[in-house]
Amino acid sequence: MRIKWQLGCNSGGTADDSVPLWGGIFLWKAADPVPACWDLFRKGDADLYIATNIPLLPSTMELMAAEQVDVGQIDIDLPWSEVSHTADGLLLSGDGELPEMLYAARGKLAAIGLLNRDQRLLDVPQATAAGILVLEPLRGESASQADFILMKLLEAARESDYEPVELAGKRLGILGVGPAAKEVARRAQAFGLQVVFSAEESSRVQAELYQAEILPTIDLLVSVDILVNLQTRAAGEGRFGKDEIQLLRENAILIHIGDPQVLRMNELVRALDWGYLKRFIIDLPPGYEAMQEVLAHYIGDAASVGAAGNTLEARRSIEREMARDLIHALRGQAVDSTINVPHLRLAERRLHAPWLRLATLLGQMLGARLGHRPKQVDLTAGREAPRLNEMAVWSAFLEGLAHGLSDDRVNRISARIWAQEAGIKLVWQAESARIDGLSATAGSLRGILEVGGSLRHNALQLTRLDQFRFTAEPTEHLLLVPHANRPGMVGQVGTLLGARQVNIGGMVLGQKEEARDIALMWIMLDKPPKADLLEKITALSGMRQPEYIHLPQTLLTPLTDQMLV
Repeated sequence: MRIKWQLGCNSGGTADDSVPLWGGIFLWKAADPVPACWDLFRKGDADLYIATNIPLLPSTMELMAAEQVDVGQIDIDLPWSEVSHTADGLLLSGDGELPEMLYAARGKLAAIGLLNRDQRLLDVPQATAAGILVLEPLRGESASQADFILMKLLEAARESDYEPVELAGKRLGILGVGPAAKEVARRAQAFGLQVVFSAEESSRVQAELYQAEILPTIDLLVSVDILVNLQTRAAGEGRFGKDEIQLLRENAILIHIGDPQVLRMNELVRALDWGYLKRFIIDLPPGYEAMQEVLAHYIGDAASVGAAGNTLEARRSIEREMARDLIHALRGQAVDSTINVPHLRLAERRLHAPWLRLATLLGQMLGARLGHRPKQVDLTAGREAPRLNEMAVWSAFLEGLAHGLSDDRVNRISARIWAQEAGIKLVWQAESARIDGLSATAGSLRGILEVGGSLRHNALQLTRLDQFRFTAEPTEHLLLVPHANRPGMVGQVGTLLGARQVNIGGMVLGQKEEARDIALMWIMLDKPPKADLLEKITALSGMRQPEYIHLPQTLLTPLTDQMLV
């Protein structure tokens, strides 16, 4: 049953007064009754249904109500067995594993928002293979993390095992960009610290905003007294280890609150064991307790789990952030908190949106022409294409390829795993001499098949079919007719189509770049041709085997401003 939480009720206490415990469990203050806001009433008429495994705070429920989203609690309003087929999205917290059936069902479920970074809760690779978008907190913990970092920094500066230091005038380097880095920079200024950002990660504008110096990462590492590592998995796994540690000053303080997968952990442990890293502080996400035990052997209480974001304010912010991002993602908008799709910065989305649409279109055309999974696909970015995110383009293209092969279960999230499991070798090339913006090539029983296209003022244009060059707009029903390049061929096909009451919406002729003996009719139809019509065209003198391609209308609708961001 789809339900909507009742809001605006009276109670002696509020859910925002709850005390957060580990594992997503919350206790109400003893003096306050459980809010009557959790009374339920009739099914709502909203377009989205989000299920959760915990009671949400009233402020989160108000956001849901404002967005006209129905909400239900799992195992109270909705059994796990129905989740994937009933809910559009999940908002989850806790330390238990999700049922396997959630991944295998391939139901309605499109996205999952996580309220805590507990690796035990969700199998991200399985969710990705099932085409489910996964979101993790990005901003909600930032203030709490920054307070934790400054608290630990003050403790380290005054600890008795080493000579106490004054923070004023010391250099604090920050690796990793984002809300937490900004909060740390703001607090550091109040203590008289000189902030240094990495030139590879930050812009000059960001540095000036926080009166920070900007240096190449290597120069940053060798020059700072304190290093705060806030890097996430998106920065690259295993990018911080022995080499980076050895660049630090002898008594430098290293604080890591980023993703543990950024660290080469075996090298970190060796550095601690050999005494290279004397002042090290780390806070790990839930699920890394075993790693915390290993590190605690060297640094004691300086290794913690889930302490940096453990405040009620962080809990409120995370819930609202995830609820908002989950709703936006389910409505097709890009959000920054996704972790299992290629990440594009806000400034990159407008640039990429039409090119990703073109990539999907080319994949759809190539898949429809192949009729079977290819062993290899070559995707080439030509001179008209800007610098594109390779993984994002592949995801878009492979989604189209799978749909062209009639595998509609594949989406942009699962596309690369689908290709990997299918054994398709992916080859990316960038050729400045290539005229097409994007072109895709694959082998078939008929030889090498190729499709290519480009953009004109954000409008999609197809520019290549095998060896034929032309310029045409894609339409829903396409008839491709290779023929001998001689007089009367176009008239024969037009007469035949007219006799069958098939209207030609438009026609473009394509020529080969070198040999001129064969030409191509690119015919835009109002409806699909019947099979016997294709046979009649083939029987005409000088005609080659025609191809009919159907392109989904969703790929042909104009890009709106919302789609461009």
